[in-house]
Amino acid sequence: MSSKSIGYKSQSCAQKTKSGKINWMVQTTHIPQAPQGYSYHTPLIDDWETKYNYPFWILILLANFLALAPLTLGILFLWFPYQLYKTLGAPYAVYSELTLSLPILIVLGILIIGGSIILHEWLHGIALSILGYKPRYAFHKYYLLANIEDGSFLTKPHYLIMSLTPILVMTVVGGLLLPFFPPAIGQIVLVALLLNMAASLGDMMVSLRVYKAPKDALFADDHGIQIFLPISSS
Repeated sequence: MSSKSIGYKSQSCAQKTKSGKINWMVQTTHIPQAPQGYSYHTPLIDDWETKYNYPFWILILLANFLALAPLTLGILFLWFPYQLYKTLGAPYAVYSELTLSLPILIVLGILIIGGSIILHEWLHGIALSILGYKPRYAFHKYYLLANIEDGSFLTKPHYLIMSLTPILVMTVVGGLLLPFFPPAIGQIVLVALLLNMAASLGDMMVSLRVYKAPKDALFADDHGIQIFLPISSS
């Protein structure tokens, strides 16, 4: 969601070499372009690795640890009820006696879990379309991401809706449809739903930051998620 008009701020800094010679360097800092009537405020989420000096591997461990929270909720409200449902004979399942060979289960697992990743981003895009934005899909570091067009800005309510749509829709709708799948397939769908809940940690953390932002803030993804405030309140 980078704005078409991009600003930069130059800053001179000195670097001393081993021989004692001082080299002057010019660093450029990106300044996101604000919409009319707004001014740039601050990034939504600071770079933890820079701000807190955490090594990258610690951030990865922390993220995986935090992902256990939504995963635990999924196990309590999806996994255990479904296992109980299966012990009762899965009475509402279509073709409840269906059995599949291990190779087919592996292929189905890859397709269903891979499809859930695509569905997650597609739901972000659907939410944006319903809210009146034109979604754009692109790969970023091997991940498929849904975004809005360059120069567009999201309001606080719209950002929250867009961000939380995948986990809410997939968890609720998937949970309601789960009893009708053959258990052999339902178990794979269940795993995909649990993985989606764990992977939605980023969406939930961003949503929490957006929720705490001023109600009249606008948001854009311009070298990271940026906050813009009305000139009168900034």
